[in-house]
Amino acid sequence: MIELSELIEEVNNRNNPLRDLPILGVNSNKKFMPSIANVIGADLSKYKIVRKGEFATNLMHVDRDEIVPVSLLSTDECIVSPAYNVFKVKDTKICKPEYLNIIFKSNQFDHQAWFKSGSSIRGNLDWSKFLTLKINLPSIDEQCKLISQYNSIEEKINILSKLNDNLSYYL
Repeated sequence: MIELSELIEEVNNRNNPLRDLPILGVNSNKKFMPSIANVIGADLSKYKIVRKGEFATNLMHVDRDEIVPVSLLSTDECIVSPAYNVFKVKDTKICKPEYLNIIFKSNQFDHQAWFKSGSSIRGNLDWSKFLTLKINLPSIDEQCKLISQYNSIEEKINILSKLNDNLSYYL
């Protein structure tokens, strides 16, 4: 087991000078989605830039929701609320950022984070406590195999979901 603090580092690139990038958030399914926040009049120069291969997380409601909304950006760039933490893999002990993304999607990770958030009066998980969360870190080869297997299963799920949608059309 290894702490996240040994594997990741926070990134704090602000949208200054102002760029026209999509404004996204991370939902409870741990996927990026278009932001539903009203940004009329908001100072978008304070928003944080997320680049491909970086993660964004909102640690504000971990206790309430019992999950950590965290996701890996697979598109070019976007901006997220200044309330988000943006980070990237810093260590060569990780095969690809996708390995961490798989770990972040696990119930065990959410449970560990939820437990640590219990000491906060507001139900958030402080960044410093997030960094103390521990994950299992197999060898680089094992990580790469797990990523491949995970992606294969995800692809099969997507195909079956599309087939199900097509079948539903005829019912």
